[in-house]
Amino acid sequence: MKAAQHKESHPGLWADSSLTIGIAIPAYNASAFLDRTISSIENQTDEYWRLVVVDDGSTDDSLEILSQFAEKDPRITVIHQENGGTASALNTGLCALQTEWVAYLGADDEFTPDYVETMRTTIEQIPDSLFYACNLQIISPQKTMLMSDSQKIISYDLDAYLRKIPFSFAGAVAKKSLYEQIGYFDESEYAEDLDLLLRILILGEKGIQIPEALFICHQEHEDRKSGNLMPQYKSEVKIFGRFLDEHTDQLTGNQIHSLCQEIIRITEVIASRDPKITALETTDGYRSSRTVSADAPHWKQAFYHLAATFLGEKRASAFAQRIKRS
Repeated sequence: MKAAQHKESHPGLWADSSLTIGIAIPAYNASAFLDRTISSIENQTDEYWRLVVVDDGSTDDSLEILSQFAEKDPRITVIHQENGGTASALNTGLCALQTEWVAYLGADDEFTPDYVETMRTTIEQIPDSLFYACNLQIISPQKTMLMSDSQKIISYDLDAYLRKIPFSFAGAVAKKSLYEQIGYFDESEYAEDLDLLLRILILGEKGIQIPEALFICHQEHEDRKSGNLMPQYKSEVKIFGRFLDEHTDQLTGNQIHSLCQEIIRITEVIASRDPKITALETTDGYRSSRTVSADAPHWKQAFYHLAATFLGEKRASAFAQRIKRS
């Protein structure tokens, strides 16, 4: 994590209304999408927003397009940096903002026109939370769908995450102090969103998720990062494993069980897509990787070894019986 250096390089901007929402966008060779993305912010029904777009060493005309937007709207600031990756650009943008509340948006995604208004209203009506998320509208080549069908406001914590209640921190409005507390995005991780969310949830904080789909996630073009899933899967296994290593004493048996199941699920997917990848390679850097055999008759057998590492033999045996029946 390298957020400190970004803070020193770019002093804070616009310390105005405590309920102004600052938005950070990381942009790398995103010229085809920038007009749609930034226009979705300029067209908000609520004017209390500020925007920092970080050009992450683009080689197309992204910087020129961004500069044109900034010249026309004083609420928009553009920062150019050498290419450092998505997490680095996000950290630069979030650190540059000095609004109390911050959010981030992909350079190829967009907000609905009522995003800022609805999120500000939610914060006013349901105070005392450190982050507020919304539903997502996901547009893929095959179909358009909502991330969640729930029509309720959900209180979200680690248990909710492990119960697989649909949630995305992308588009969430959070206290900037929360980012400062956890150290912003880890720039060494490919699945930086997952790593950030777990580090927030282990604090014991509860967030709010509203049912309105205010974030439009575009997955219909080929160069979308999420289209290349193997690096994402490998990063997720590494993150879950490290999370277990670092927080075993804070987690309940059921939470450990759920995390182990998730590791096995992802590892199964990796193995099904690339049989040359062994479990040892998949779980590189994870202390339990030595016990996971790539030659196991079924990947679920590896669960026992994972669980035993964190729970002990007796409890692991009980959980192993449960997962065999799943």
